[in-house]
Amino acid sequence: MSTKAEQAITFHDKGYNCAQAVACSFCKEFGVDEEEMFRIAEGFGLGMGMMEVCGALSGMMMIIGLQNSVGNPEKGKMTKGDTYKKVREYTAKFKEQNGSYLCKELKGVETGKVLRSCPDCIRDAVALTEEYLAAQQYIKLFRYFYKLTVVQILVESAFCHKVVMRTLFDDTSVFHNKNFIGIADCGETMCNDKTGTSFHKTVKCLLDHKLCSGIDA
Repeated sequence: MSTKAEQAITFHDKGYNCAQAVACSFCKEFGVDEEEMFRIAEGFGLGMGMMEVCGALSGMMMIIGLQNSVGNPEKGKMTKGDTYKKVREYTAKFKEQNGSYLCKELKGVETGKVLRSCPDCIRDAVALTEEYLAAQQYIKLFRYFYKLTVVQILVESAFCHKVVMRTLFDDTSVFHNKNFIGIADCGETMCNDKTGTSFHKTVKCLLDHKLCSGIDA
């Protein structure tokens, strides 16, 4: 059992409801006053007082909202749709583990079969909350390093482009002979030092051959 789970169980043993026990365990990470969170979460215990959605899950949902919400519509894109999606995802995980996310079903009010006790629901909700926060941290780091890699590639590409262009302009043989192979050939054109470039030599040979043919005729 994690330290957070132990803390949440301690809170519950002190009289915190399930929502308060989970939510208050994560206050320090978000700079939220614990007494304020205690007040906010109070109405969500006992399945919102109606044995509906598990209070421990409600506490988890509050932390997901704290982490994911933009906080102010004027600060950026609205996040509520994405938050709802994350809440559904982790509620589904809780249901898969315990067979339900409703307080009355977990406590076996109608069936007489208890699926999960309150302390165990708290432990599960804390574990899922920690899993969620760890996943978000991983995503944040991945995006950071991805952006860093993209910037590095752009900088290196720009540098290489600058080096190639400078080489072209510095290599006068490229423009005199229109031979861009000069870059790969250490700045030297492919030629015969005495008779000129290979191309000129080939043309001269063809002309000489034609002239000789004309004389023979």
